[in-house]
Amino acid sequence: MQKSSSRKVIRFNNGINRKFLVADIFPIYANGLVSILNARQTTVLNNDELDAPLLLQELFDDRPDAVFISCDSKKDIHIINSINNVYMNKIMPIFALTDTPRTTPLTPYLCRDVVAIPRSSTPEEILYKVNQEVKAASQHTTAKTPSRTVPYKVTLTPCEKKVLQRMLRGESLSLIAFNLERSVKTISTQKRRAKQRLGLESDAELYWFLNSPDGQECLI
Repeated sequence: MQKSSSRKVIRFNNGINRKFLVADIFPIYANGLVSILNARQTTVLNNDELDAPLLLQELFDDRPDAVFISCDSKKDIHIINSINNVYMNKIMPIFALTDTPRTTPLTPYLCRDVVAIPRSSTPEEILYKVNQEVKAASQHTTAKTPSRTVPYKVTLTPCEKKVLQRMLRGESLSLIAFNLERSVKTISTQKRRAKQRLGLESDAELYWFLNSPDGQECLI
């Protein structure tokens, strides 16, 4: 079955001066959330499945004040946590849209910095959480988008490429280890060595680089 996806930008001229990104598999809920948020601009992604590289590219290009992501499966949990690793300095709040019958048990596996918003929340509850988190994030004035020059034409080993490719798909180190039949320690070492080869110090810098054209070419 072919995956379906759509992207639209909704603007309210009289909305609050904020910019949001909503990535949800439920279009009706997403549209309702946009109305509740009443932001000057909200980009809405409606996909059958979440796509980590697509989301990271949208975040890099659009620089929203906050992002709301559907949390409907274990894969979604990995993707949300991966994006949270990029924004480890809390420069952008991440909200997980939860509380469907099959995802409630998954909520404890979200990173502690990710804020869960049950779909059953009232508009007042949603706005309270959003305002609190966006206000807190705005106080982190020293947080900056990672930027570092990567050495020209770095060659990664096949094993390192496999690890980084799976990280981009939102897999955790433990899941990568399981899928590749390796220990978590081995996977962690391969990720660390890849960062050293690329001259990168943090996971945030690594994610940003891998989603750049140079990063994509490096994984071929």
